[in-house]
Amino acid sequence: MERILVGMDSRESDLAPVIHAFNLAKRIQAKVFFLLTSRPADGSLDRRSEEQGVVRRLEGLIDQARSEGVPVEYFVSEGTLESETIRFIQQNAISLLVVGQPPDGGETSQKHFRKTLENIRLRVDCHIEVVHQRNQSTVAEGK
Repeated sequence: MERILVGMDSRESDLAPVIHAFNLAKRIQAKVFFLLTSRPADGSLDRRSEEQGVVRRLEGLIDQARSEGVPVEYFVSEGTLESETIRFIQQNAISLLVVGQPPDGGETSQKHFRKTLENIRLRVDCHIEVVHQRNQSTVAEGK
């Protein structure tokens, strides 16, 4: 059975990688692992409230996937997305990593994402899929 890992930082709000992984798992009868990482240093009330909203939406999607017969395991870890994802893949024989392309946050953000992805790719033996968030105008137009 294929083993899909969705790696996500708790500060991200785009759940497109989660939906993509669940839809893929239904088609190929795979098991989905979800790894949510957080950094202990950022404890502002606004940030925690935002993270709790993401977790609630995520848990709703997990419940829905389970009700549709997709086996899902959910893990929360403290640390960086890069290090925790590498460790999880190595310890759990993951065959596919699904991550989300961060929204256009500027050149520095994109460079950091590419560097993180390259570091993961060099240290693990699994396929990696990057999910791009669809533009809302494209979704509205039905394209």
